[in-house]
Amino acid sequence: SEGRPQLLEQQEQEKVPFRIKPKYFSRFSKPFFSKRRKDFTNQDLIVETEEDQNKANNQPKSGQNEKQEEAENTVRGVVNENYSRWLLLGWFLFFSFTSVAITLLILLWPEYQSGKIYDILLSDNKSFLFVKSEVAQSYLMQTTPESSFIQAVKKENLAEVERFIDEGVDLELKDLNGYTPLMHAVKQQNTELVKLLAEYGANVDTSDGLEDTPLVWASSMKNEAIVKVLLGHGADPDKGNFTPLMWAAYYGNLPLVKIFLESRANLNSRTNEGWTALMWAAERGNLQVIWELLKRGASVNMQNNIGQTALMLAAGRGKIGSVGLLLNKGGDAFVVDFNKKTAADYARFKQRNEVLQILEKEFELR
Repeated sequence: SEGRPQLLEQQEQEKVPFRIKPKYFSRFSKPFFSKRRKDFTNQDLIVETEEDQNKANNQPKSGQNEKQEEAENTVRGVVNENYSRWLLLGWFLFFSFTSVAITLLILLWPEYQSGKIYDILLSDNKSFLFVKSEVAQSYLMQTTPESSFIQAVKKENLAEVERFIDEGVDLELKDLNGYTPLMHAVKQQNTELVKLLAEYGANVDTSDGLEDTPLVWASSMKNEAIVKVLLGHGADPDKGNFTPLMWAAYYGNLPLVKIFLESRANLNSRTNEGWTALMWAAERGNLQVIWELLKRGASVNMQNNIGQTALMLAAGRGKIGSVGLLLNKGGDAFVVDFNKKTAADYARFKQRNEVLQILEKEFELR
């Protein structure tokens, strides 16, 4: 029974060290997700006593240490051997390329000194090193001592520019970016230089890679004097994706807008995305430009490539004055874009409450 006293001669039970069982399945020495776990049954479980652990700790480990050191030495040897191979390969490639470069330099040096290589690069009927494009050839030409025309234009040296013109330099010479001397003169906003080049026959309608002409550049810079010079020499006010009139409308530059309109610029010219000058003015809230364009006959309800009108753009931006003016001049609040949204939907989505009230009154009146 539980109250029976223990006999003195009764041997004391072996003390098993206390261990906390891990949270994973206890019959595994490692978690079940470990690659090194041992799969054995409950019968194979062995509980080590403190004496067994002490004996194991006191055993000599010289054999294990020797094996470990041998393995480490083997790994070091393999790494050193691979490193040596790559190092030798690197030096071999370095000396090979250096030798080839020196050999070519020695062989081609007489040709370089005589100028034959240079002539080949600039010749019209040969294509050494694939130099075929006009832009690349023009860039090579402008970097020569004999032809620094564009550099003179960049430095705004009128006397030097006139000297090159008298010598018969090509006025359409382009640099690496495809810019002509006239474009650089406009970029420097030098009216006298622009006038000089235009009078000597520089192409005023040449364009860069973005279809922008010198007139487009001048309009984007709000330079009225250069705009007048270029228009006076026959520049096309409608050339370019983003036309000069659009730039003037975008910035709200009324004097430039009037200049382009007097030059018979197309009021309803569109960008590749379908935007007109009126749309840009409405989206920016430029009331005077909107009034001038509408007075000259701009289409108030024209839609861009996604169906937006000038009224929708003004409503989305919260331009109350633009919305009111467009409505008074025939803007249709019932027109929908390609997503079936009206100008009121644009105002509601952007939380333009004042504009929304105006448009809702327009719906009530109709």
